[in-house]
Amino acid sequence: MDKRILLEALITEREGMLAENTFRLSLGQGMAYTFDSFYDLAQQIRKLMDTNEPKKSETDEKVDISIWIDEARGLAAQCWCDPETEDRIMDAALCEAVARRIATWMETAAQNQRNTDYYRGLLVKCGEAISDKAYIADDGSRSEDVLCAKIPELVDAAFCNGSD
Repeated sequence: MDKRILLEALITEREGMLAENTFRLSLGQGMAYTFDSFYDLAQQIRKLMDTNEPKKSETDEKVDISIWIDEARGLAAQCWCDPETEDRIMDAALCEAVARRIATWMETAAQNQRNTDYYRGLLVKCGEAISDKAYIADDGSRSEDVLCAKIPELVDAAFCNGSD
């Protein structure tokens, strides 16, 4: 079977799923198809498009999005389920482009969190080395963890004699 015909059939099936969900919701019933159904369909569409991989943008080459792309595809496909866009025909190429951008944002956020954890870990080590003062809050209570926000004040007092 021609890939284009199969792709169009899958997209038509997805539109039917949307129409049925809309109809059932208008009758006050639950949805017939869930996010997983739409995600599975998006995966089938993606498999058909794998041989015609679009040209990668510079951003895609700099960031490894392979960890996030499947989840991002599901999120991108879900855009056609939103009330303001459910009347539009799903564009598989546009969906994939959106998914690549979402995956890039997801990787950027994950890298930011890894960086935050690393630098917080350095602050905790500094606080542990400074003294018990790094555990004492301004109200005099003792925390079981290093209070990272106190470290600059303690370093200033210990090494700069409290002067700015």
